[in-house]
Amino acid sequence: MQEHGGRIWAESELDVGTTVYVALPLLNDKDVFSGEALVDDGADESEAQISCRVLVVDDEEPVANLVARLLRELGHQPIVVNSGIEALELIARDSFDLILSDVKMPGMSGFELHQTIKQTNPELATRLVFVTGDLLSAATQARISQSGNPYIAKPFAIERLETLVRALLSQRPVEQQ
Repeated sequence: MQEHGGRIWAESELDVGTTVYVALPLLNDKDVFSGEALVDDGADESEAQISCRVLVVDDEEPVANLVARLLRELGHQPIVVNSGIEALELIARDSFDLILSDVKMPGMSGFELHQTIKQTNPELATRLVFVTGDLLSAATQARISQSGNPYIAKPFAIERLETLVRALLSQRPVEQQ
């Protein structure tokens, strides 16, 4: 809750029951949620949209499909796989501009996927974004920090995803743009 700028509390009355309250901030179209504060993303409506090929790696099919739909709405070309092994097989025979990988997956975690990609394609490994709903875990925070890679916390606003994708694409080497 704190991570999303909200709060949660409960009120109890003996023999009556407990009410749990959840308060989250509202976002308007020009705001992007960033950690503890709302920040204007500074996007210029006239900027040319850069389309990219994005590999979405998530073992939860509904989540992966939602992320893919959001990316399509932003003008990108998402490819969805449900495991780190599938991702590595696809990366070996195809090229991607960006990878969005869930952190916790059976078989191969997002961190293990990142390490494997880093050995074979260090430049692509810098454009892997960790997607997680587990930022309260000190271990997850430490691993993300250690990697130096960006992350996006679930749930996230489409504007936050768009800003992150745009920032990562602007860092690509000129010959790949």
